[in-house]
Amino acid sequence: MKKTVQTPHDRFFRAALSDQRVAYEFFDCHLPLEIKKRVDLASITLRKDSYVDENLSLSMIDMLFDASFQEQPGYLYLLIEHQSTPDRLMAFRLMKYVFAIMEQHLKTSQGTQLPLIYPMVFYTGKGAYPYSTDIFDLFELMNQQLARDIFLQPFELIEISQIPDEEIKQKVWLGILELSAKHIFARDILPCLNDMLSLFQKAEDLNGSGYVQTALTYLFTTGVVKDEQLFLETIQTGLSSETRGVIMTIAEQFEARGEARGEAKGEAKGIEKGDVRARKTIARKLLQEGLPLDAVSRVTELSLEELKLLMTESNH
Repeated sequence: MKKTVQTPHDRFFRAALSDQRVAYEFFDCHLPLEIKKRVDLASITLRKDSYVDENLSLSMIDMLFDASFQEQPGYLYLLIEHQSTPDRLMAFRLMKYVFAIMEQHLKTSQGTQLPLIYPMVFYTGKGAYPYSTDIFDLFELMNQQLARDIFLQPFELIEISQIPDEEIKQKVWLGILELSAKHIFARDILPCLNDMLSLFQKAEDLNGSGYVQTALTYLFTTGVVKDEQLFLETIQTGLSSETRGVIMTIAEQFEARGEARGEAKGEAKGIEKGDVRARKTIARKLLQEGLPLDAVSRVTELSLEELKLLMTESNH
């Protein structure tokens, strides 16, 4: 992100810190010793990048320096606050800019390793800085320790493929959600559907027919159904009359999908194997009809990667 308007403050600080001698003395003086030991100050270089929000660009400026941390690429980030009223949320704002720098670094390097970034704020206001420099002090006092425990720990991972089905089925509402998510990409969704019938029935007994209908629609439109008639017969077993309306809608969609598939197969037969453009046109039609990716792949002979790219292009 680049600012289009430069203030006198911006011009002066950029001109000064563009001078290697000034930049060297600045960081040699102000970097903590433990950081300075790891940074090659002779190699730092000012970049043109700026990450300050446009509406704040008149009250603060920022400078990003390439820096080598023990021969690994990293950055020194300097935010200069020259507004008369300091920003209480500066610690949060600074963290937001640091993450933006990381994101830009990943895009540029096309890698997956995050760079080290050491952020600093140069405060030019009168008197002592009145706010905390610790982002956790921005939380309510009673939540500060919990915030540290949350943000300074690895994220919580729910690896659904590693949870046994029998354990998932112990919960009605969550069971329907997690079994659907776990098996939606199976070669045939029918075994999963059979396993979920008891959960559907319990949910309906608890006034959850709408939720059941949502799940059934998801399984049908997204999963692979090899035997459509058996799928319909299965969901009719033991489910409420209210759900049968959805079943009829699904049956109509099966019919429409069958017609679309038949038309597409007919068109595909008349297309030479090398005519990728025509096959993509057919694939778009089938995807719009809600056919699963593997079915569209079989009809059009396009790879799953090509079909996923088509779906992405269609969403733009």
